[in-house]
Amino acid sequence: MKPEQMAMKTPFRIVAGTFAVLLALGPVAGCTFGGRTSVAGGTAAAVPVADKEWHSLAKSGRAAYLRNDFKAALPLFASAANRSRALDDPNGLAVALLDQARCLEELEIVDALAVRDREASTATPVVREDSFMPERLRLLDELRALRSDDRLSVKRRAELDVAVAGLPREWTELDAIVDRTPPDVLSPADRARLLFARIEPLDPDDPAAACDLLKECPPDDELPPFLRARRQIMRILYCEVDELETLESVVAIYREAGRADGVAFALSSDIYQYIRSPDPVHVGDMLLRGAATCHALGYVHLAASLLDRAEAVDNPAIRECTEKLRASLRIPSTHDSADPKGESAP
Repeated sequence: MKPEQMAMKTPFRIVAGTFAVLLALGPVAGCTFGGRTSVAGGTAAAVPVADKEWHSLAKSGRAAYLRNDFKAALPLFASAANRSRALDDPNGLAVALLDQARCLEELEIVDALAVRDREASTATPVVREDSFMPERLRLLDELRALRSDDRLSVKRRAELDVAVAGLPREWTELDAIVDRTPPDVLSPADRARLLFARIEPLDPDDPAAACDLLKECPPDDELPPFLRARRQIMRILYCEVDELETLESVVAIYREAGRADGVAFALSSDIYQYIRSPDPVHVGDMLLRGAATCHALGYVHLAASLLDRAEAVDNPAIRECTEKLRASLRIPSTHDSADPKGESAP
């Protein structure tokens, strides 16, 4: 483990007060509505759904989720959960709650970018204020309590187990969850989530144990983009890999998934300064791409900070490209007295 790289866990770990909440959840593309299937890709519930209102809400939420509009999907899944409560339907409720949790997880990247942008504007650490934290904690408490409902299907209970397995207060139950979960019940995505949950409590001074577990992860072609990216970031944290090439793979995963915020998050990482044998041209190129992407998304202070980092790369070609991009984006150097607001200095 490289201690300085622990910041790379930001998109998967939220800190609020004394809470450290890890939601090992993510999307699986291509799910259909033949029965109750969550955006995590579970199979149909044991009892077919007959309620048209639940289906309509869930289908609309799924459509928004698959186009990466998580803020629009969130209230639709919340309404589906309310419909399940009205019907006293624990299986439908489990699906809707899990879908809400996954939307909140996807929004973590947006939160993290906002924090980085504020830090770049003040040059001081920013205490992360996660507006979604109360909702996350409420969901997790409800998911945990729902596991005791005897009417849940085996698969639904297993999905709920996986959903809470990564929480620090659940680590003592990890072995029991693994033992009672039949392997053939879990989808490849859920197997990966449970694997990542098992890695979290491991001794950070023993990265080999985590790296060995990562070898058991299902192949990439069986995982959704979010989990593929998470696996690669964990490889950077725990395994002896080419950090830049592995980070490039994270960028590619998010780019192919249409997640510009994920691309910006990966390219604005602090990992560059901890690479053992950095290629200055490659580092500079990634910093410049990160600056352009962050600027396009409105994170102007973060873009300016990345330009300053690129400017410090010991390579004439990179410095020249940095000057051209800075002029194109109309971002003054943060070394200047002007505040980087995306306008030319007077």
